[in-house]
Amino acid sequence: MAFRIAISTLLLAACAALQAEPQTMQLTVNKTGVLTHFISSDETAEVCSTFTVDAALAKAAIAGSELVSERVYAHDLDASNCSATGTLTWNRKTGTWTLDRTGRILIVWSDGTAEYRLCKSCQAPLFAE
Repeated sequence: MAFRIAISTLLLAACAALQAEPQTMQLTVNKTGVLTHFISSDETAEVCSTFTVDAALAKAAIAGSELVSERVYAHDLDASNCSATGTLTWNRKTGTWTLDRTGRILIVWSDGTAEYRLCKSCQAPLFAE
């Protein structure tokens, strides 16, 4: 019985340590200033070329974003054809990310699941037209 209690205590301590461990993010930017043509808009390649995102900005946007539903992401939020893309490792998962000029973020994890996010602080003035 004492052995089971000791093992349980060790497991609980290990789980607590994992939860307390900072969630570091490794991120690369593959493309920035891309015109996607996914939605109807008057954005041009020239306009989108001014949407430049570096790794620090992308990390801050993703880390500071909040989860939204696919419905909200696709139908309720403002969207832009100007985007940046890259790869990331975060919360022990790897995947790709897309950030558009309105602060919408799509993360597609390596297992195929999608995560829809919104960076409210990215909407203005940083990402404003």
